[in-house]
Amino acid sequence: MHCDNLVAVHRHRKGPGRRYEEMAINRAIVVMSIAAWQAAIEDMVRVALDAAVPSPTSPLSRQGYNLLAGNLRGALARFSTPNSQKTRELFELVNYDPKPTWTWQTGRFGRETRTPNDAAQRLDNWLRVRHAIAHGASELPAVSVLGAVRTGQATANPPLRLADAENCLGFIRKLTRVTGAGMANHLGVQDPGW
Repeated sequence: MHCDNLVAVHRHRKGPGRRYEEMAINRAIVVMSIAAWQAAIEDMVRVALDAAVPSPTSPLSRQGYNLLAGNLRGALARFSTPNSQKTRELFELVNYDPKPTWTWQTGRFGRETRTPNDAAQRLDNWLRVRHAIAHGASELPAVSVLGAVRTGQATANPPLRLADAENCLGFIRKLTRVTGAGMANHLGVQDPGW
């Protein structure tokens, strides 16, 4: 929602010319989108951990569960870079691999299929952009998720346009939805609509 509000603020300004002040909004949208992805992953893993509490008849003792849960909580506390590999590693601690769910139809009339490998690469590229922004890099990486790179307009220090920020937000929303639906299926519960 906050990202949607930032898009609205950016679109509110009218008139021709490059909008240097609004570029900061685009950067904030990317950073907040990735932060929301990280929070959603952490929430899903916590839900899986809560669902794994052993019943009284379980062969796993409560002490054994507490030991495993403590290790997982430690991994959650250290989780700070939600790229595709680290995301999968964290989910694998609750016996779930989200990557097979990272497929969906996109584009006008759903003519393009987003594959798990494509989704992982896009996620990793958005993480590179977020990393550059968050750590104050003087230039953004020239990655294919940025429109100026994709169209050949920039091969170094590409701009981060509103369309790019909106693409990041839309991608993260969809990735979160399919990951959450897969997790719900894995747990055998109704999809909460992450």
